Amino acid sequence: MGISDKAGSHWVDYEGDMTACQVTIRNLSHSYGDDEPLRVLDDISLDVQPGQFVSIVGPSGCGKSTLLRAIGGLLTPTSGEVMVDEQTPRQLQQKMGIGFVFQDPALLPWRSVRKNIDLPLEVAGGRTRRAGRKAVRELLDLVGLREFSSYPPYQLSGGMQQRVAIARALAFDPPLLLMDEPFGALDEITREAMRQELQRIWAAARKTVFFVTHSIREAALLSDRVIVLSPRPARVLGSFEVTLPRPRTEQTEDDPEFLACIGTLREALRLAA
Repeated sequence: MGISDKAGSHWVDYEGDMTACQVTIRNLSHSYGDDEPLRVLDDISLDVQPGQFVSIVGPSGCGKSTLLRAIGGLLTPTSGEVMVDEQTPRQLQQKMGIGFVFQDPALLPWRSVRKNIDLPLEVAGGRTRRAGRKAVRELLDLVGLREFSSYPPYQLSGGMQQRVAIARALAFDPPLLLMDEPFGALDEITREAMRQELQRIWAAARKTVFFVTHSIREAALLSDRVIVLSPRPARVLGSFEVTLPRPRTEQTEDDPEFLACIGTLREALRLAA
């Protein structure tokens, strides 16, 4: 079967070996506003193993990005908790242990590709900064942009700009990578290419990844698990394991097993809606 339904390691210094992390979410709920609070997340519990690639799908506006922000410590949930290994997201943030990639790569136009990737290390300064030159060279190789290192972002395609954003997010070798619709603004041809690029980068880096997407096909192709959320307030309706062998190529997308995976996820989303 290509899909089934069933509902670690710790931070070390930058110069050491960074491993993936386990994420535990317990009874997470969140509401916006005080007078007439809008409930967005409702009692979400998940366990994600180190190194898993997890996609989050659900109806538009259901709370996918809010869940990602709670996992990353960008908001404090109304109730419940998120733990990354034995640390809160805020504690991991302070150790540069979370990388973020958003739909807009948000690159600084006056800095070259290399200097955009180097920016987090430059801001950190000290010993980390001294280790940065080697790290940036390795990241440029990882995302396949060594020959474009001196280019300004505006001379790159949209897909290349997102590769720079991914490299920047990996600058501190974080164990946790959070990606919120990173390919949403790309045309379909570029998006297909970026799916393959992200698989390659993840296979090399082996981070724990949470990936928000509206694309069922994208989720099935990239993920070890796909979390399906209900309409707002978001609840977990299903946690589907994708067992297709890796690497997953363009030929995978024509495989009957892959098409069955997509059918299962599509039906889950139909029921959710």
